[in-house]
Amino acid sequence: MDIIARYISDKDKTQTILNHSENAAVLCSKTMKKAGLGILGYLTGLIHDMGKASPEFQEYIRKNDSSARGTVHHAQTGALYIYRNFYTSAADVIEQYTAQLIIDAVYSHHTGLFDCITVDAENGFLNKMNTTDNFYQKAAEIFFETVISENKIKELYKKAVAEVRDFIAKMKPFNAFSCGMLQKLLFSALVDSDRYDAYCFEADIDPLLAEPIDWSEAVNKMEAKAASFSPNTTLNKIRCEVSQKCCDFSDNKGIYRLNVPTGGGKTLSSLRFALHHAQKHNCGHIYYVIPYTTILDQTADAIREICGDDMVLEHHSAFINDDDEKYSLYTQRWNAPVILTTVVQLLNSIYKRKPGCQRRMNALCNSVIIIDEVQAVPIKTLSLFNEAINFLHKVCGSTIILCTATMPQSNESEHPIKLSVPPDIVPYSSETDGALKRVKAINLSDKSMNYEKIAEFVNERLIRNPSVLLVFNTTKTARAVYDSINSDCRKILLTTKLCRAHRDKLIKEIKERTQKLNNKANIDSAEKLVVISTQLIEAGVDLSFSCAVRALAGIDSLIQTAGRCNREGEFNGLREVYLIRAEGENLSSLPEIAKAKECTEAVMSRRKNIDLLSREAIEAYYNEYLKVPTSNLSEFDYVVKLPKEDSLVCLLSKNEFSIESHTARPLPFLKQAFAAAGDNFSVIGSETYSVLVPYEDGAEIINNLNGRSEISQKTKLLRKSYAYSVSLYENEIRQLKDSGGIFIIEDTGTFVLNRRFYDENYGVYMNPDLEF
Repeated sequence: MDIIARYISDKDKTQTILNHSENAAVLCSKTMKKAGLGILGYLTGLIHDMGKASPEFQEYIRKNDSSARGTVHHAQTGALYIYRNFYTSAADVIEQYTAQLIIDAVYSHHTGLFDCITVDAENGFLNKMNTTDNFYQKAAEIFFETVISENKIKELYKKAVAEVRDFIAKMKPFNAFSCGMLQKLLFSALVDSDRYDAYCFEADIDPLLAEPIDWSEAVNKMEAKAASFSPNTTLNKIRCEVSQKCCDFSDNKGIYRLNVPTGGGKTLSSLRFALHHAQKHNCGHIYYVIPYTTILDQTADAIREICGDDMVLEHHSAFINDDDEKYSLYTQRWNAPVILTTVVQLLNSIYKRKPGCQRRMNALCNSVIIIDEVQAVPIKTLSLFNEAINFLHKVCGSTIILCTATMPQSNESEHPIKLSVPPDIVPYSSETDGALKRVKAINLSDKSMNYEKIAEFVNERLIRNPSVLLVFNTTKTARAVYDSINSDCRKILLTTKLCRAHRDKLIKEIKERTQKLNNKANIDSAEKLVVISTQLIEAGVDLSFSCAVRALAGIDSLIQTAGRCNREGEFNGLREVYLIRAEGENLSSLPEIAKAKECTEAVMSRRKNIDLLSREAIEAYYNEYLKVPTSNLSEFDYVVKLPKEDSLVCLLSKNEFSIESHTARPLPFLKQAFAAAGDNFSVIGSETYSVLVPYEDGAEIINNLNGRSEISQKTKLLRKSYAYSVSLYENEIRQLKDSGGIFIIEDTGTFVLNRRFYDENYGVYMNPDLEF
C-alpha cells in the first residue's frame, strides 16, 4: 500500500509522500538557491512531512474524517529528527545554526514561527524539542524506506552545513537580525513550496513546470512611450533626461535612490529602469510599492498601459477582482511579473506572523523593488524597513529603488539602509532643481489662524487664483474650515471618511475642473475651486492648483503639498504655497505628525530665513527628525510592552531582555521571539475596521448582502464592497453602535453604516443629529 501525503475523497485521488516530498524539496531548493542555499532548501522541503509516514497519520488521512482534523500531528517529526541526530551533536555554531534553521521551519510550517526564547523567558525551542512524539520512530523508519535513505539524508545535511558555512563567510558581517531574517526566508520558501504543490496536485498541474518571464514586449512598449515624450518645455526636457538616466543606469544591481523633485516623472522613469533591469538580470518580479491606497489608481493605470493587464497584479485592500480563485492564488504567492502593492503588504510579508503573509516573502528574491514615497514609511517601522531592504539586496539578490521628492539623507541610524555606490541614479543638480522650481513658500506660521481667519485668507487668495488647495493634519480641522468658507465657489472636502469610490469621483472632478480653469482667461467666481483635504492628497495624486496652503507639519509634507501647485508650470512665475498654523489642531492621536511639526519648528527657529522648499531645508529637517535617540529603546525600532518594554528589533535579533531573565542553559543559537514580534507587528498601529457605506452602488451591495445570495456571490460582493467602505477605529465603531449608526450583516460579519450617517459632502458622520 502506498504511503500517501494527501487524499481527495471526491476524486478518489492520492498523492504519495514520495511525490510530495520530492516536489516540495525541488521547489524549496529553487527559491533558496537565489540566496546560495539550494541544498539547505532541498533538505528542508524533503523532510518537512516526515511525520505523515506514521501508521497513525495514514489511518487518519484515509478515513477522511473532518472531525478528527488536528488530532494526529505530523510537523514535529522531521524537526525532531534533525534535532536528535544533528543539533545535539553539533561541533560548532554553524552546524547548530544550520540544524536550527531546518528545525524551526519544519516544526512551524502550519502554525508560524515560534518563540525560540519567549518574552516570559522560557526556552521555547527546547520546550518544543522535548515534547513527546509517539509516532516518531515508526514514521522515520517508513520515511527512510519510502522516500530517501537515512545515509543520503546525512550526506545532504553535511552539504547543507558546508553551504551555510560558505554563505556566512561571504555575507560577513552577518548579525543576529540577519540570522533571524534567513530563518524567515527558509520558512517562507517551505510554506510556499508545500502549499503550491498541494494546489497543483488538486488542480492537476505540474508544479515543477515554470516558464521564464519574457520582459521584451513590456520593454519595447516602454521605449516607444519614452520616444513619444516631446522635450518641448523645460519641464518635459528634464523628465526626458531623468528617464534616460534611469535607462542608462539599469545594468547596476544594488540599493539606489531616485531623488527627483515633484513633477520630475519618477513613476515612468523608475519603471523604465525596472523593466530593463529585469530583462538584463532575468528577474522574477517587479514590485511597485506605495504608501497609501489613495494613490493607486493613476499609478496602476500608468503601469498597465506599459505592461498590459495580464502582467500586472494589484494586491491591496482596495482592489476588486472578479476571478476570486485565481486572484487568491496569485496574491498568496505574488504570482505575476509586476506586482503593485503597499508598504503594509510588503512589511507584513516579512514581519507578520501569519504563514499566509510570510509565504509571500520568498517571492521578493531576485526582483526589482521600487518603493515610492519612501519618506512615508511609518517612523516606528523605520529600522525594520531598513533591515528588510538591506537583506533583500544582500541575501535575496534584489535591486531596490527608493523614490521620493523629499529623500531622507541621514545615515546616522543604528540600522541604516546600506546604499550602493554611487547611491543616486540621477545625481543632484542645482540647475535641475532650479528649472523645476514652480512655486515659492511663504511662512505665515508665526501666528495661529482660527477657522474664520483661514476662510478669510482663502477668499483673499481666490481674488487672483482660480483654484486653491488647503491641506490639514486632521479631519476635524478640514471639516471646520470647509464649513467656514462661504464663497460661492465650488468647494470640495477630501478625507478618509469618504469611501474610495466617493474620493475617486471627487478627484476626477477636481482634475477636470483644474485643467479647465488653468487654461481659461476670464473666470467667474462660481467656477473657482477650493479643495480642503487631509494629507491623503499629498502623495502621488496628479493634480495642479494655482495656490496651496499647508497646515504646519513636516517640511516633507509642505514639499508634497507644493507638488500639487503649478505642477505642469501652467502659470507664469512662481506660485505661492503658504505655511500656516491652524488654531486648536489637536495632534495628540497623531504622534508622527506632531513630531514632524516640532522638527519643522526647530529648523525654522534656528534658520530664520531658510527657503522651506530647498534642499538645505529638507536635509536640516531630516537631521532633526532622524536624530538618534539617547534612550536604550529607539522609537525607530517599534517599541512594545510585553508586558515590560521591549522593541521588535530586539525581539528579532538577540532578544536580550528575555535572555537576561532566562537562567537555564544551554541557549539555542537562534534566540528570536518570532511569534511575539509577529503577533505585535502592525504597520498602521491602532486596528481599524472596514465599514460598508450606502454610497451609490454601496447601497445595492448592502441590499444584496442582506438577501439570500449564494456564498460565492456574497464573496464577490464583499470584494466589490472595498470601494464603498471606510476604515474606522474601534472607538468610532463603538460610538456609532451606541447611536444606532452601524448594524452587522450576521452571516458575513460585515459592518454596515446606517444611511443617515453618511453625507454626500462629509462622508461618515459620527452623530448626524448634532453635526448636520
